[in-house]
Amino acid sequence: MCIAIKLTLLLIAAVGAVMVAFGSLPAQQRQVTLQADLPTDLPPLASDPVKFQQVLLNLLTNALHITSAGGRIAVAAREERSAARNSG
Repeated sequence: MCIAIKLTLLLIAAVGAVMVAFGSLPAQQRQVTLQADLPTDLPPLASDPVKFQQVLLNLLTNALHITSAGGRIAVAAREERSAARNSG
């Protein structure tokens, strides 16, 4: 089986904001608070935009299914710097 992946540089804050906006109405209907902490200065991520959005949508959908009314879902992203350096 071959899966085609199209790598593109994604702005995490922009993609995340769209996904959070998409989830706002279902969250309101379930009386769940949806919060986003997505810094705009995160470096771009090389990823397939369709697959990345699908992963975020799946996570958000799953979170909505298991969060009780009055609950809270937080979506956050942070840059994690590795101590490893490329010596190449």
